[in-house]
Amino acid sequence: MPRGSKPGERRGGRKRATPNRRTVLRERILAIASANPTMAPRDLLLILVDDLALAADIRLAVGRKLFQAERGRSVDDRSQKSSTSKRPLIRLRDSKPADDQGREAAQPGSATTPVVRVGPETFSTLNFLMRIAQDVTASPAERCKAASEVARYLLPKKNAPRRPRHHKYPPDKFGFSVNPNWARELRDTKWKLDCLPRSRKLSPYAIAKKASKLQARITEIRESLQCPCPSKYRLKYYIGRTEVQAEIVWDRDRLKLLQKRRLDKETFTPEEDLEEAIRTARYDSFMEGPEIAARKRLDDLRERKRAADKGYGPPLTRAEATTFRYLAILYPPPRRHIDEQALAEHWFLDLPVEEENASGTPVDLNLITT
Repeated sequence: MPRGSKPGERRGGRKRATPNRRTVLRERILAIASANPTMAPRDLLLILVDDLALAADIRLAVGRKLFQAERGRSVDDRSQKSSTSKRPLIRLRDSKPADDQGREAAQPGSATTPVVRVGPETFSTLNFLMRIAQDVTASPAERCKAASEVARYLLPKKNAPRRPRHHKYPPDKFGFSVNPNWARELRDTKWKLDCLPRSRKLSPYAIAKKASKLQARITEIRESLQCPCPSKYRLKYYIGRTEVQAEIVWDRDRLKLLQKRRLDKETFTPEEDLEEAIRTARYDSFMEGPEIAARKRLDDLRERKRAADKGYGPPLTRAEATTFRYLAILYPPPRRHIDEQALAEHWFLDLPVEEENASGTPVDLNLITT
């Protein structure tokens, strides 16, 4: 049976004291610049591209940056040549005065406004840094710093936002997946926010400041969660003509029971603690999710439309009428349908059953109490 790593044992990643790609490139830049103090910076970059001591991905990154910089320079040269070729040699009599031309040149939308390009300026900065790395009279610290700047430009850091790693945790039968640590943090933060007004040691300003931080953290965790599947996580379903409470009500009732045990200061097992955290995250992600918000918006627009039809209020605007029509198509009124799996579980109900088409998940907001 596989075991975890022993104390001091390493099973992945770089070995200790192994330099990263940027450090390797910096050392090669210093070595080549010291060996060629009078060479042009572009030729030094070409030597880096052909240097077999560097890995292929590093050489590819250097070549790509060099190509982009030279392409930007060539584009600027062509634009300057075309502008000088089209410049008139003789001023016509009906041309504008010099002061009017100066005003037009100062306007940001005029054609004479200089266009700033990143490529040549970056290439000139890169040349300056390479010159410092080649300078024998400079101190080793300055040369090393210049080489580090060049390596940082050639191998930039990827600042892509981290994606939540939900795929590490298998989804449950409702299609909901969550990090258990985030679920526990969400439950504990909500508990702290509920108990905060009862604190007598903090001032009202301190309570409001701490409550805003807790609410911001709750919102951040809720936004990172993915709602469970609406076809599996429901408020109710029908067996024939009998309405049966479904998964949302089960989670709500179970959370009320667990909260009561918390208030009574009962001891929780690790399994019960994890169950409470996951149920809290699943219930909150659905209740604060886009489907419930859309259904609330639909109910509000339906009430306003009913009042407008009876003459009690103003009519809906064109945008509100379009939103109401789309939401009504997306969330039709609940229709009674048969759940075969639930019927198999509740075999003791001997009721007349009529075949109907299952068109959606019925959700009644009036039965949801938080």
